[in-house]
Order: sequence, then structure tokens, then C-alpha cells
Amino acid sequence: MTQAQDGTIQRILIEYEGAASLLNHRPLNATALAGLLTPVMDGVNMVNAPVLARDHGIEVSEASHDRTGDYQTLLRITVTTEKGTRSVAGTLIGNGKPRLVEIKGIKVEADFAPHMLYVTNKDKPGFIGRFGTTLAEAG
Repeated sequence: MTQAQDGTIQRILIEYEGAASLLNHRPLNATALAGLLTPVMDGVNMVNAPVLARDHGIEVSEASHDRTGDYQTLLRITVTTEKGTRSVAGTLIGNGKPRLVEIKGIKVEADFAPHMLYVTNKDKPGFIGRFGTTLAEAG
């Protein structure tokens, strides 16, 4: 079985909202699966990602919602493991630029970058300072 950071992937839900609900989802689903599986499996690509997911017992489903929300188009991916569920959502803004707009149900506004770090922590004095120092020392 495939191991992700939080355990074995059990289920992947790909949701389309707004204008994205009207698109051909097959290539989008394959691309999303390839992106999710590449860090935890060798030889994953758009063509074989759906087959590899099925062969590893990962339930893949999709949902389309033509409702109007905060964004004209939205793609949300939810991954469930034995340790919990995580989701991330993105949209396209002016000039077709991708934008991260939700992480674990929390609204955010972030450009995509080659290296990104998202941290969930308890609000304790000094944490952010120590965390920044640790990152700086690690280069």
C-alpha cells in the first residue's frame, strides 16, 4: 500500500465548482492523481496514475457542483488516510494564474511557488520566532 506522510492513502475526492464543473474532468483527474501519487510512488505519470491508484486500493471519486461561490471556478482535492482527512482548493485568477484559496477548510490567498511550506501550530509565544530561526539555520 502507498505511504503518504500521514499514512496510507485510502480515498481521494476531486471536486469541481463553477465553470470547472463544465470541463472535461478525465485529464484533470489524471493530472491531479499524478501530482498526488508521484511523491509516494515511482514511475507515476498522467497515463498510469488512475490505474496505479486503483491497483493500490485507493478509492478515487469526483464531484461537480455548478453552484456559484466565491470564485468563478474552483478545484478542491481531499485526501483521506487512516490518520485523517486533508483538503486543498485552488482557482484561476486574472490571466489564468493559479491561486491557492483554501487549506484544510481555512481560506487563504497564496500564489503557487516551487517551494511552499504550510504549518499548523498551537498559538504559543515564541513559536514563530524559533521556527524561523530553525529554517534560517537549515539554509
